[in-house]
Amino acid sequence: MNDGDDFVNHLNRLTSKEASAYEDFIALYTKMTYAYMYGILGNKEDAEDVVQEAFLKLYMLDKEQFPSRGEKSWYYKFCTNLARDYRRKIKFTENLDEHILFLAVDDENIRAIESESTYFSAVSGLSEIDRNIVGLKLMGGLKHREIAEILEKPEGTIRWRYMRAIHSLRIILGSVAVAVMSWVALLTMPPRAMVPSERVSQATFLFIVLYALITLSLGSALYLSIGSIRRKSKIL
Repeated sequence: MNDGDDFVNHLNRLTSKEASAYEDFIALYTKMTYAYMYGILGNKEDAEDVVQEAFLKLYMLDKEQFPSRGEKSWYYKFCTNLARDYRRKIKFTENLDEHILFLAVDDENIRAIESESTYFSAVSGLSEIDRNIVGLKLMGGLKHREIAEILEKPEGTIRWRYMRAIHSLRIILGSVAVAVMSWVALLTMPPRAMVPSERVSQATFLFIVLYALITLSLGSALYLSIGSIRRKSKIL
């Protein structure tokens, strides 16, 4: 049985109104739901509030209101409507501008990004639609075709935007990682090595210090500028 079948079974169990079915659904799909809500709202506290509202409304639905097919797509549309209603109430402003170069990525790189502890801070630099696509793909495990149906976009557009978004995350995470590693190497250097000597010339020592400073500055500047570039861009 695959993940899709598991989701369908757990969703259908909710029609029984059994407390155990409700508890199991929350335990299994809170992370997935939260990632999607965060993609729309871009704020952790708001996402948490809407996740709670989603589970409550889900429990209150009548049996006839549950879908007979396309359960996962139905669930994401259900969540989308709740998040958009919430956003309208607090007068959020949508930001759909973005500008990032296209680059294909493989599954290994995708999984590396998914496991990063900085996932949520990194995706906050993406546009709403790209956060949605990345969240549905990485956290929800959906196929591009399913994401296209949920967001009502052409499948080709979904694939293209997904690869651009992942490339953007790789740039952000990679730049920060290089800067951090440079500083770690500098700070953990033995005391003797901190002073120019025959083994470590003054030029080499200065190069190490400058490299650490430059990589940290570039990493920070790149992270901050992506959002600015995206706002100024008129592409899409």
